Amino acid sequence: MSFALVSFVFNGSLYFERQVLFKTNVEGLVWGDIVVVKGKKKRKKLGIFVKYVEVNKYPEKEPGVLLKKAETNALKKTMKKRIGLFEDIQVSDSICRRYRERFKGNEALNDEDIRVKIIRNLSIAACRISIQNKRRNIKRFYYGSMMIVLRGNEVIDIKQHDNKIIWIRPTSLKEIAEQEIEAKKATGATAALKKKI
Repeated sequence: MSFALVSFVFNGSLYFERQVLFKTNVEGLVWGDIVVVKGKKKRKKLGIFVKYVEVNKYPEKEPGVLLKKAETNALKKTMKKRIGLFEDIQVSDSICRRYRERFKGNEALNDEDIRVKIIRNLSIAACRISIQNKRRNIKRFYYGSMMIVLRGNEVIDIKQHDNKIIWIRPTSLKEIAEQEIEAKKATGATAALKKKI
């Protein structure tokens, strides 16, 4: 039996780069794999595998159990739920312009493509909500070096951040998120792709 550090920055949790130790017999996991864990309250949830640890770093606490690597169906279900949270996000023309200017490789994208990428990024991002910003209904989402700021359901800023944030992106979710968004686009179900008037 070895131990594994698991991060919960994804899954809509507040961003505190919180890593929790779980005991496990599962081998072959790599950084960024989505795993199923069971904690003290016997509830199963998804986390992001960070690394194996040989010894129990917190012997005073009874660790939960890392059960297995998450199956594709569980990931699809999670991404559908996450994307659903952002379907009505409003993205102005000025935010699209800022995205093109500030992030390399996006200069040729039209506004609709940028809105799709913003929804995808939000669905995978880690979130930080300060007490002060909570009162003002402001949330900051971190996707790599990108910070997306929301007030309610409107993107009010998008920029490169210089915060010392270790962002653990779930390696398998970017592609699944893109597939889910494309499927919604094909059926015309994604309201967020409409321009803000």
